Amino acid sequence: MRHEDRRQDVQLLFPHLDVYILEQHLSSLEEDYFASRDAATTARHLEHLSGLSAQNPVEVILTDLQNGGAECVVVAFNHPFEFSLIADVLARTGFQIETGEVFTLRPPARNGSRRARTGAARAVNLRVAWRTPRGVSRSRDPWRLSVFIDSFTGQITDTDADSQIWAGRFKASITETITLLDLGDKASVEKAKHRVNEM
Repeated sequence: MRHEDRRQDVQLLFPHLDVYILEQHLSSLEEDYFASRDAATTARHLEHLSGLSAQNPVEVILTDLQNGGAECVVVAFNHPFEFSLIADVLARTGFQIETGEVFTLRPPARNGSRRARTGAARAVNLRVAWRTPRGVSRSRDPWRLSVFIDSFTGQITDTDADSQIWAGRFKASITETITLLDLGDKASVEKAKHRVNEM
């Protein structure tokens, strides 16, 4: 499906999503993403992406599948080692992975990007910068940073837990991990790896 067709379909479902945002992010997704996902799913992913911030660095979407399995989608800011750490957290919290896909959404090109924006695009409420304990400003705007959509299908092996209870437990664990990755320093990355290994 052409990106223009998908953009129009998504806009019909969620008209408040900005045209500029849709064009920039849909154009950076691979065709494999669109082959198995409809407009409603795409809109849902972008809705969760818009919720990312320094205080909420990850969104988790759990969907029960007809075959008795589940799809767990993780939307977060992009970092090295992230995909493998997410897979480890899934396994250690009781999710048996059968398939895994990662789709990276790149930020808009800087050259001329401001000029290309429409008046509506300029009106988008961008995420404000946040400050580390040392006072260094770091932007956590999901529309300006590289983000990803990771999709895993499999089985929840913890039969004693309702799927949504499991999802809450997984989100708490993965939020802790990605919050450390968001800090960006070597010590925090190593701490994130260590905590996952200790689960």
